[in-house]
Amino acid sequence: MAKKRRADDDFFLCPCCGARVAVGAKFCRQCGADAEVGWDPEGFNGDLDGGYQDDEDFDYDEFIAREFPQQAEPHAGRLLRRTVWALLVLIVCSALIFLLFFR
Repeated sequence: MAKKRRADDDFFLCPCCGARVAVGAKFCRQCGADAEVGWDPEGFNGDLDGGYQDDEDFDYDEFIAREFPQQAEPHAGRLLRRTVWALLVLIVCSALIFLLFFR
C-alpha cells in the first residue's frame, strides 16, 4: 500500500518556532507547542498576538536588560563612567605614590 503524500497546503507554520506542522497534528514536533500554548488544531491563521515579529526597531540588548537584569551587559554609558572613575583613581594613587617617595 503506497503512502499518501501531503500537499503543500496540508501544513501551517508553528507560531512559536516557525516549523512546518501538519494540519491536524496534536503538537509541533520541533518545539512541542500545542493548542494550549498558542495554536489551534485547525491550523494557524497567520496572526501572531504581540511579540517582536515585525518590530524593525527591536533592540536585543535592551530586551535582555529588561527581561534578565542580572545577566545584562553594562550599558555603554555606565561602562564609560566606570572606566573614567578607574582612571581617576589610578591617577590619584600614582600622584600619592609620587609625593610619598619623591618628596
